[in-house]
Amino acid sequence: MTPQVPVVGDDGKVAKGEDGRPAWTPLVAEPLPTPHDCRHTYGTRLGDAGLERHDIMALMGHDAYRTSHRYVHSDEDKRLARARQAMTSIGRRDGLGGQAVSRS
Repeated sequence: MTPQVPVVGDDGKVAKGEDGRPAWTPLVAEPLPTPHDCRHTYGTRLGDAGLERHDIMALMGHDAYRTSHRYVHSDEDKRLARARQAMTSIGRRDGLGGQAVSRS
C-alpha cells in the first residue's frame, strides 16, 4: 500500500472529504523508479553521449544488438551532428584515388 498523508488546505487546516473525514493523498505522486528504469536511463545516456553500439552492448552485458537497441533512443539531431562532424574531419573522398572531391 502506498503511504498517504492528509490534504492540507491553504488555510493550514486538514481538508475534509465528502464523508466529513480527513482527505488523504498518496505520499508519492509518481511511482518510484525501478532498477530497470535506471538501467534504461543508463543505456540511453550512453547512446546520447555518442558511444558506439558495440561499446553500449559490452557495458550493459548484452550479447545481441537488438537487446541493446531497446535501451538506446539516441536523439536524431545528435546523430546527424555526429555524422556531419565525422564527414568534416575526414573530408569527402572520391573513393578511387583518395583525392578530396572539390565542389564547384
